[in-house]
Amino acid sequence: MLISTWRVTALLLAFVNLASGLERNRLGASPYYLNHDDCPERCSISGPEPGNWSVYQDLTQLRKCQETMFFAFSLFNPIDEDSTHRIHACTSFGPDFSLLPNATTIQAAASSPISIDYEIGWHKGGFELAASGIRSITRQARHYLSHGHGTADRPAIMFAQSGQATLGLYVGESLGSQVIGSSALQMLENSLDNLNVTGSNLAMQLCVPDSGNSHSYGLMVASNGTFASIQNAVQSWANGTCLSFPESTTMTGEAFNSTRPAKPVSTSSEHGRRHQHLHVRAECRTTWVESGDSCAKLAQRCGISASDFTMYNPGSKFCAGLVPKQHVCCSKGDLPDLRPTKNKDGSCHAYKVGKGDNCASIAVENGLKVEDLEKFNKKAWGWARCKRLFYQTVMCLSEGTPPFPDEIANVNCGPQKPGTKKTGDTTDISDLNPCPLNACCNIWGQCGITKEFCTDTSTDAPGTAKEGTNGCISNCGTKIVNSGGGGTIKIGYFQGYGMGRPCLYQDASQIDTSKYTHLHFAFGTLTKDFDVEVGDKLSQYQFKNFARLTGVKRFLSFGGWDFSALPATYSIFREGVKPANRLNMAKKIAAFIVEHKLDSVDIDWEYPGAPDIPGIPPADKDEGKNYLAFLVVLKNLLKGKSVSIAAPSSYWYLKQYPIKDIGKVVDYIVYMTYDLHGQWETENSHSQEGCAFGNCLRSQVNLTETQYSLAMITKAGVPSNKVIVGVTSYGRSFKMASAGCYGPDCFYTGSKIHSDAKEGKCTGQAGYIADAEIAEILKDKSRVVKHFIDSTSHSDLLIGFPSSITLF
Repeated sequence: MLISTWRVTALLLAFVNLASGLERNRLGASPYYLNHDDCPERCSISGPEPGNWSVYQDLTQLRKCQETMFFAFSLFNPIDEDSTHRIHACTSFGPDFSLLPNATTIQAAASSPISIDYEIGWHKGGFELAASGIRSITRQARHYLSHGHGTADRPAIMFAQSGQATLGLYVGESLGSQVIGSSALQMLENSLDNLNVTGSNLAMQLCVPDSGNSHSYGLMVASNGTFASIQNAVQSWANGTCLSFPESTTMTGEAFNSTRPAKPVSTSSEHGRRHQHLHVRAECRTTWVESGDSCAKLAQRCGISASDFTMYNPGSKFCAGLVPKQHVCCSKGDLPDLRPTKNKDGSCHAYKVGKGDNCASIAVENGLKVEDLEKFNKKAWGWARCKRLFYQTVMCLSEGTPPFPDEIANVNCGPQKPGTKKTGDTTDISDLNPCPLNACCNIWGQCGITKEFCTDTSTDAPGTAKEGTNGCISNCGTKIVNSGGGGTIKIGYFQGYGMGRPCLYQDASQIDTSKYTHLHFAFGTLTKDFDVEVGDKLSQYQFKNFARLTGVKRFLSFGGWDFSALPATYSIFREGVKPANRLNMAKKIAAFIVEHKLDSVDIDWEYPGAPDIPGIPPADKDEGKNYLAFLVVLKNLLKGKSVSIAAPSSYWYLKQYPIKDIGKVVDYIVYMTYDLHGQWETENSHSQEGCAFGNCLRSQVNLTETQYSLAMITKAGVPSNKVIVGVTSYGRSFKMASAGCYGPDCFYTGSKIHSDAKEGKCTGQAGYIADAEIAEILKDKSRVVKHFIDSTSHSDLLIGFPSSITLF
């Protein structure tokens, strides 16, 4: 399994048990493990502006969130499809929007109410209407609109989800979203229980045919957790088209008359102030086309006769070819040149894409062609072309240098990380804000070390990736940086605290030292005063025998998982590396090593800086830096002796280590490329790629994952000849959920703290089995169903009776 050019191998000896069975406070340890919160930031923190919400490439992670969420995305991007999207999201806890300050552009309502008839429609069949979820999201959407957070200069479009209930809302800009939108939602909330709806979808609309999209209101709710029908409905209202229903009723409500005046007619001087171009003759007065407009309607809006309108806008096909946002003449003269010009500094005229935008509408509104937009944006950050026009993309509407992309709240790397200093030169900004450890940064500004993060699939523009991929913008690739090494070191760990087992134990004096160059005694621990201990009386006896060994370098290894992560002792390392304590702790460790004439010391702290180990508080952000300072002190106190550490092979936990600098201080690093998977991953959706509940049969060792991890630590700057690749002398066992199904997508039974696998007769731990116990099983053919090397993970698989599987 190991690469032959690596210098060292760490073997966990067959007669020891360095694993602690089912570590109930353990999370994932594989390269895939990224313990994100499934839910986005709260709306009360992100604020009402969707551009400030967290961004996701699809709904996969968001579907795991059990809270009410509000979304913003392109109306024409079908987000239910298994593809790449750009979804802005925040989590709302009921009063979030009502607690935010009112918008400064609140729309004033008229004092006299009017009656409005809304059509309520539905389709029969399907499952029951998700009334409670619908009521929750309509109430919170109402809070959003009533506080003036809807757009005033363009249609208000909203999407939300609560449980299986999904919502889409459209309010034309001529209606006034603050008044009409909130009053209509209130009426639906009050009437929801009295509606005899027999389907899973429900719509509410204020829509008169040929009245145009700016005078339309529509709400669609679904009960199956999807958005396809909702997006289709909102697209219809945005196009000025009313929905038709097989079942419907009318609801009359009271609303304030907030209808805005029709689109104004612009004068040539107003256009001239915006765009400075030369014209052959005077510019005409203009208005623009709304969905559903005809030449007759436009003539009426212009205040002129139909014949004059036709004279000012000639062409036999003109009236048949009207498109929304198209400008037309209301008087004699040329249409103004609406094309934006580049700025004085040479930068392009920038535009931020809205929810209801597409390239055709943007182009016609600005006197451009779609091909102009493609040409202007070849070098614009994140330009996925018109086919995949993402919401909030900052694009060019003219020639010139592309704009600097906007910040995104949940970005961790790249030019869109919050706090990035913007520069005028945007030609090479991919390397801004690199990931810790020189890990790969994908186009969404997220860090990782697997191929999903590290494969550059860029299209023409920077910050882009082929559809269905997440690309890579910096530190791409998963190639191991090899600095040589002759494989001359072989390390074994000896457990001094396993003497109480009924069998499979061994005295330290019985170790064949000719098989190893280094031996580590596991584990030494520390008191709260940093005094050294080596376990109970049996363990102390074994340590004395261990210290007498000759012909091999002898180390005392401090820590281990239990000492590092359990509530009773986790704080000792944390306190010991702080400036006030690090010299005292280092002196006591060094004195013990010298007193017992050992060759040196190994520190197995799991893990400094860890933010999420269950049962203990998140670590301080300075722990990695403090750990490095402690190791420097310890190394200086042990001149002529070696100092080593153990380090995780998981990016999530290693990124807190200043590992490049640690690599300069220590003699080698024992790299924990084992226990990548185990029973503890149950119900952890972030621990196993492609396994939603973390209970898939994955081997605790895996060649591909090991290679990812080796690439990570060497790309981070640690010489490969200082990396000791860990292998185990035990396997992880599981009880298969279905006999005969033992592939990586099959499941095991039990919980994260209880394995249904049979205990080993010597180790006595379900879910853990020593190599010697495995060898005994293999000798008894009646207990073996199948034994083979898995070609994917390059690990041994033993399928036994009854329905058991061991991966080692």
